[in-house]
Amino acid sequence: MRRAFAAIAWMVVAGGCIAPWLVPSPGNRSTLVVLVCAAAVIVSAAVALWVHGAPRLLVATTVTVACVTALGARNIAADGLSYRELNIRDGALLVSHVLLALGMLVATRRRLRADSRAVISDGLIIGLGAWIVLWVVLLQPALHGVTGLPAATLMRGVTLAVLSVILFLVATLLFSDTAPTVSVFLATLAVVMLLTGEILYLVDARPDASLATRVLGAPFMVAAAFGAGMLLHPSVRTLLSPARRRPTPPLMTRLVSTTASMVAPVVMLTLTDPASRNDRVVRVVSIVVLSVVVMARVVQSVRANARTQADLEHNAQTDPLTNL
Repeated sequence: MRRAFAAIAWMVVAGGCIAPWLVPSPGNRSTLVVLVCAAAVIVSAAVALWVHGAPRLLVATTVTVACVTALGARNIAADGLSYRELNIRDGALLVSHVLLALGMLVATRRRLRADSRAVISDGLIIGLGAWIVLWVVLLQPALHGVTGLPAATLMRGVTLAVLSVILFLVATLLFSDTAPTVSVFLATLAVVMLLTGEILYLVDARPDASLATRVLGAPFMVAAAFGAGMLLHPSVRTLLSPARRRPTPPLMTRLVSTTASMVAPVVMLTLTDPASRNDRVVRVVSIVVLSVVVMARVVQSVRANARTQADLEHNAQTDPLTNL
């Protein structure tokens, strides 16, 4: 039975990755596509709850995020919407990302072990670096020349901040020393695809960019497939449980990712000029906070190295049996 559900989960994932490119005129069938994706997640949630015995909190959060995201993604590529429809779309996407961040926070806290401070610091560096890049590339151009602060623009700005928090939580979960299961892997891909869809939507919102309807909707459809596959896989029952350690923690991946998250914002800020006083303030505050976190991480590493050296010297000079 476990193998059968595992095979079904991978079939759903494969079908979801192919479907966005096979559906004819997805813009004209947006409501039908959204209903199919939501139904797939709901059916998979029922299987996860009654067959696999998955945690109710996980199932409820996944279904809620899927339904709220479907409400926002239904008109993701529609033009000529009224202010009310635009606010509903952006508000639904914002709510879904807040719920996703809360769910990721619960999953991260339950899976990580007590010695997770270094991993959390690395994830925070990646989240702050992503925030600076997203501000310079997406949000600041959208605010340029805007008088006042429309509700849609405000919600997009808050959404970018929530995106940075989600990236921080994803990085924390991936870079920890806990071994990921198949459900963790699929859940991470679902989150990444949701973030990709949101970023593409924000890019399309810029006045100098225009993306095809199929491109805008594809990440959300693929995310639904990954979410359904996560719920269908038998390993979903342990997704919120404390995980066992990896034999080899991803130290090099953490090093490369944190270094890139420090270098990319500096390059972006160097190549672009502040468009306004507010832009300059946001840049300065963001880079100062990033510098403080990096400094704290360096101090943390130095202290950990000192403790390790002290332990090695103690073990070399002390008999482990008699402690003499």
